[in-house]
Amino acid sequence: FEQNSLIAGAGDTPLTGVTVNGANNDITLDGTFDINVGDLSTVSGQALSVIGLNVTGEGNNVDIRGGISITHSQNTDGSVSIVTGINLNGDSEVTLSGQSTIDTATMIGGAVTLAKVSNGGSLILDDNSIIDINVNYIDVSASINNALLVANGENSSIANQGDITSHGVYSIMRVDNGATISNSGEILVYATSNGGGDDRTAVARADDAGSVIHNQSGGDITIISDQQPVKYKGFSFFPLKWYNHTFYAMLASGYGDVVNDEDAAIHLQGAGVYGVSAIKGAALNAGDIYLDGFVPTLDDEGDITSTSYWHPSSLYLTSAGMVAGSTDGGDGDATATNTGTINVNNAGFGMMALNGGTAINQGTINLTADEGVTKIDDNQLVGMAALNGGTVINDTTGTINIDASYGKPFLADNNSSVINYGTVCFDSNCQSSDQYNPTDSNVSLAFADGDVITAAGETLTGETIITSPIATQTVHVTNAGIVSGGKVTVRNYGDVTNESTGSISSVGIDKGGVYTNEGTTAAVSVDGGVFNNTGTVTGKTGTTVAGSIINNSGSMNAVEQWASTMNNTGTVSAWVGASGSTVLNNYSGGEIDKLNFTGAATVNNAGIINNGSVDKGGTFNNLEGGVVTLINDGLWAGAFNNWGTVNSDADIATGGSGHTLYNGSTGVINGQITTAKNNGGSKAINDGTINIDKTGNVAMSAHGSAKMVNNGEINVGTKGTTQTGMVGMQLESDAKSDAVIENNGTINIYASNSYAFSQLGSNGHIVNNGTVYIDDSVTGSGFIKQSGKTIEGSGENGDGTEVHYVDFIEPTEPTINDGMTTVTTSDSAGSSTTNNLSGYVVGTSADGSAGKLKVSNASMNGVEINTGFAAGTADTTVSFDNVVEGSNLSDAGAIQSTTVVWKAQGSQDSNGNVDVTMTKNAYADVATDASVSGVASALDAGYTNNELYTSLNVGTTAELNNALKQVSGAQATTVFREARILSNRFNMLADAAPQIKDGLAFNVVAKGDPRAELGNDTQYDMLALRQKLDLTTSQNLTLEYGIARLDGDGSKTAGDNGLTGGYSQFFGLKHSMAFDEGLAWNNSLRYDVHNLDSSRSVSYGDTNKVADSDVRQQYLEFRSEGAKTFTLMSDTLKVTPYAGVKFRHTKEDGYKERSAGDFNLSMNSGNETAVDSLVGLKLDYAGKDGWSATATLEGGPNLSYSKSQRTASLQGAAGQSFGIDDGQKGGGVNGLATIGVKYSSNDTALHLDAYQWKEDGISDKGFMLNVKKTFR
Repeated sequence: FEQNSLIAGAGDTPLTGVTVNGANNDITLDGTFDINVGDLSTVSGQALSVIGLNVTGEGNNVDIRGGISITHSQNTDGSVSIVTGINLNGDSEVTLSGQSTIDTATMIGGAVTLAKVSNGGSLILDDNSIIDINVNYIDVSASINNALLVANGENSSIANQGDITSHGVYSIMRVDNGATISNSGEILVYATSNGGGDDRTAVARADDAGSVIHNQSGGDITIISDQQPVKYKGFSFFPLKWYNHTFYAMLASGYGDVVNDEDAAIHLQGAGVYGVSAIKGAALNAGDIYLDGFVPTLDDEGDITSTSYWHPSSLYLTSAGMVAGSTDGGDGDATATNTGTINVNNAGFGMMALNGGTAINQGTINLTADEGVTKIDDNQLVGMAALNGGTVINDTTGTINIDASYGKPFLADNNSSVINYGTVCFDSNCQSSDQYNPTDSNVSLAFADGDVITAAGETLTGETIITSPIATQTVHVTNAGIVSGGKVTVRNYGDVTNESTGSISSVGIDKGGVYTNEGTTAAVSVDGGVFNNTGTVTGKTGTTVAGSIINNSGSMNAVEQWASTMNNTGTVSAWVGASGSTVLNNYSGGEIDKLNFTGAATVNNAGIINNGSVDKGGTFNNLEGGVVTLINDGLWAGAFNNWGTVNSDADIATGGSGHTLYNGSTGVINGQITTAKNNGGSKAINDGTINIDKTGNVAMSAHGSAKMVNNGEINVGTKGTTQTGMVGMQLESDAKSDAVIENNGTINIYASNSYAFSQLGSNGHIVNNGTVYIDDSVTGSGFIKQSGKTIEGSGENGDGTEVHYVDFIEPTEPTINDGMTTVTTSDSAGSSTTNNLSGYVVGTSADGSAGKLKVSNASMNGVEINTGFAAGTADTTVSFDNVVEGSNLSDAGAIQSTTVVWKAQGSQDSNGNVDVTMTKNAYADVATDASVSGVASALDAGYTNNELYTSLNVGTTAELNNALKQVSGAQATTVFREARILSNRFNMLADAAPQIKDGLAFNVVAKGDPRAELGNDTQYDMLALRQKLDLTTSQNLTLEYGIARLDGDGSKTAGDNGLTGGYSQFFGLKHSMAFDEGLAWNNSLRYDVHNLDSSRSVSYGDTNKVADSDVRQQYLEFRSEGAKTFTLMSDTLKVTPYAGVKFRHTKEDGYKERSAGDFNLSMNSGNETAVDSLVGLKLDYAGKDGWSATATLEGGPNLSYSKSQRTASLQGAAGQSFGIDDGQKGGGVNGLATIGVKYSSNDTALHLDAYQWKEDGISDKGFMLNVKKTFR
């Protein structure tokens, strides 16, 4: 080529030094191998491809003993000459030893490759190999994916056993397309300032699935950087997408793998340096990582003379031993796992997870600080950090040791999650996860399959909650209580149900996650998952990731959809469509109060939409049966298609030609179609009916260049109307020459002084190819309002020639089904394109039918099948054919049942379609709570297909345990306990009864008094009478009688019972004998009988039943005690200690429930007998100045306790019975404590009473303060 000419074709035909081809050649190169490439020409765009040694063929062995020297420089115009020292293509082996040098000035990625291996070749850099690199980066916008050592393709490999030193950061190793590279030598990279260009680099990078890089035993990779990250342009294959001067020792991208093996090491010094990392793929550390995040100062020899802390502008810029994910959403999908040791000194993170990333510690993370180093930033030294939506997990074997005063084990921002199952140690003081987690707000609560977030009545505040982020199968989690503040995140495979009693502040649903709200949720972000709402959403629901799904049959406040699908049969206060791939299907029964487009969304309405509009190129389809009200001036850019009913004007408000209105053959518009002034050519076509009946109305009016066509029927007024002055079709005064009003249908005039046509100006076309009918009952009406106007067309008053000015192809009315999803793909779709069916549920019906899905190229992962069929058959094995039909279907065995009670087994038939066989599991095998084993076995034995059994087809084991407890009656304990409490209440009322005369005492308490309240809003009226009889001077006998009438609201808690009414009677007999010196012997006998009405609640899943019953309980008690009274303080204080024994027996009759159908219980009678010891002390103080006080303190262990076994049966499980254990037990310490204080003076009275009573775990307590002030 001539001087300064452009080397044509040089990039295609490389300049090659030595070529080896053929097979089985053995070649040794003992001399030096020098390559010098520099552009000395003056032309721009100069490029040359250079190869030093080119080896092709198979079985060749080449030994290079003198190393390779490469000198290279690149132009600043962006053109690049690629230099390859060794190009090995094929199944041959090259060994490199000796001293090699690379001196280059290049762009990011590097234009110099020392060796490239492909198609099964093998390169070994033996332990005598030494490579020195000097690199400077030029400041150009271009980049290149390259490295010093590159292996490409399966079976291609490179092994480095020597030393590599780079002055200036350089990409040392890269594997692609299933190749492998291993390093057992030492790699040292000085990431120092080198020219000011973009130098972000991965020292070792594995790209593409199957590609692997190992830092093997004995291998060492060291990065020393004296630079700091700087925001610059974005590269999506680096975790820190937007930052220059960031460096990675090992990086997995494109689903490659990087591994730091056992006994291998990585050393990192400086800011913006990261160890074993992955943006897409997997990173594993089984060896040692050493990180010091202080920025070093280096001398000319590269030795560190001092270090200093650099404050990162964003936390994710902090250096880290391991990184997973990306700073930006959609770029990351990675896992980083540590089974070795990560040592972080002075500053840095042990492990960091970013968006799409999960970092798991199963090894050890040590945080230390040099002597004299103190905290500069709050988050300077952290074991595990989750940022930008990442997740970190300290697994059960993971340990974080903190030996620095400012070190922290965990850090998370608001969008990220920390899960700790492991151990955290502060200066050797180690805490388990149970001990540590409650002390750190960074730690999320992670829930596994069957877990319950909160039970009904419980409250959890300010916690970050997620489903297991490492799940590989469905994780069913429920919530029935209140989750206030914080956030619940449903991760992949998560399936969270917020039950009807549940309330959650905020929920995020990741791709592969499902959230079902049956209760109340404040805010929901659907981030690629499925949201099913049957309850209430009080705040905003938004979709953020394409493919998200919302199914609503409840109530939602505000919805903003982006690239997602919503199916609505419930109510929505306000809806916004924000993108072109957004679809809203509003089914019959659904109602949306406000509709707004901020993107080209599609709305299909078969329900009711109020305050509708169209804009931003959106499409609004009002289907047959749908009812719409449009806002004033609501139709802008887009299309409104009506096959249903519109009860408002349809105002085309856009000034351009961007709107098309179509009223289909079944469509009815009860209002005007208007256009904005100077309209640019919007169209309205009526194939249906337009009705107007308001004075001055115009059915179709055209401004500017608008075009109005009637192919259907326009009714101007209604028969007998009193409204006048209306027009069917009108050209407005600003109509232009291309404006059109065209009637091809019928215009009926039923109003006086009204017209079929009107032209207010002189421009535009009036066309009548149709019919105009003027009713005989009207006056003053006519064909056209003005005279002297030109009318075209073949109809009345036309010129006789049929003419059409508007070309329009009517749209086809879309069909939306009843919620069964149909997925179709193009016939040309490649088999590599897989449809995501996660969240799809095969619906089955009682008649044995099942929904069918037609789809090709799809995996069944995430597909479920429900159990609607169970209502129609008592069979325990049921099969469904062709539930999914199509080609290239896979993972049929992954289909799961929506309930743990049935097992789904998917299979493929000879046509490749998916069949499912459902097999019922035994309740006794599924339930994990031992207390329900009896009822579970009974239900198994009596299995049939009634309402009781179908209700038990719940989603999780926890839900089944809960359901079985409820139906068994084991939780129905409140009525029994309230009766016991009522007996103690009578004791207190009778003891406090004031004496009237002759030993007669009387006391009463009525509804409305706080003392007359029991649980579940139960109140009572109670009367107590006491008559004391003196038998002798030392003996007396006391008779007691009481009655109570009760009124209550029944059960308030699922599974429990509660009082609705009834009455109780109390009979007492007391005998007291006094002896000398204050001694006394007291005996008492009590008999109580309770006739109680009650209800029991059964509420789980979609089941809500209330069972009523009447029950009779009898209580018998005998008490004997000895006492001695001491008089102190001049007779003002009496102290009476006593001791004795109490015998008691309780019998509860059997009962049968009613009004709950299959859920009604029949319970046999039961009784309990107990003996208690008594030790007590009574105080009675009558002081001066109006003060007095009484107190009783009594307690004693239960000496004996026995209870009969109760059995029950369910109406829906005929012939089966089971044992019931209500949890009532003896053996504890029973007790009573009371105190009363009184004060009275001339004008003031104070009375304070408090008590606490406990018996067999049943307790009652109360407090009352009365103050009376008399004003004189």
